Amino acid sequence: MIITLYYLVFAIALFIMLRIASRIAKRVTTSKRYHIAVLRGFPIVELVVWAAYILWIINHAFGNSEYITLATALVLIIFLLIISWYFLRDFIAGIILKTEFPFEINQRISTNRNDGSIKKLGYRSLELEKDNGDIVKVPYSQIASASIHLQNMEDSLRGHETLIKASAKIPVQTAKELIAKELLLTPWAAINQTPSIRVIEQSDEVNTYSVHFHSVSSKHAASISQHLKTAFDSKKDEYKS
Repeated sequence: MIITLYYLVFAIALFIMLRIASRIAKRVTTSKRYHIAVLRGFPIVELVVWAAYILWIINHAFGNSEYITLATALVLIIFLLIISWYFLRDFIAGIILKTEFPFEINQRISTNRNDGSIKKLGYRSLELEKDNGDIVKVPYSQIASASIHLQNMEDSLRGHETLIKASAKIPVQTAKELIAKELLLTPWAAINQTPSIRVIEQSDEVNTYSVHFHSVSSKHAASISQHLKTAFDSKKDEYKS
């Protein structure tokens, strides 16, 4: 009874020490890169500490018993399975989800907890861009346990229009090809939708083009428009006489 109480008190003390260490790790001022590494590595350190504590108890409880080797091996196997499941569960869930759902970049997805456009498909998680611009990384295991609404890419796309001014010294057809190239090179435009480009105003110095394209959000459309305007502003010097 006394020995059991001793182990329990030691476990409580160890738990409190780990909680204090966790708070200190979160508040330590250091570079963002090392801070993130510490926060990611601390749960593993905790697991190792608890594994060492349990092995210490087994060593004290069994002493020189013939069962100590079996008990130690059993504990190590259990902890290895826990660690393996921690790292593999999202990977396995990702494989299953990708076979059931044809995820595509810029496709909109809604779950019980998250809603946004897919920006990156990783091995263990996917990155979503929320409507407010925040990027969140969502583990596949979290998505697999929730109801999923996956919008078709065609339904996700919306038409947008912008006006681009280009030097009149650039031949109209050349300007259209340059606009289309710059547009489709951006990561925000739909590459399976052909942009519509037409001249709406001409002068001796500048031609104005109306560019109709497809993107998944007004924010992305604004980025595309700004990129095109910046690209053609930089081309002015190339066509000066």
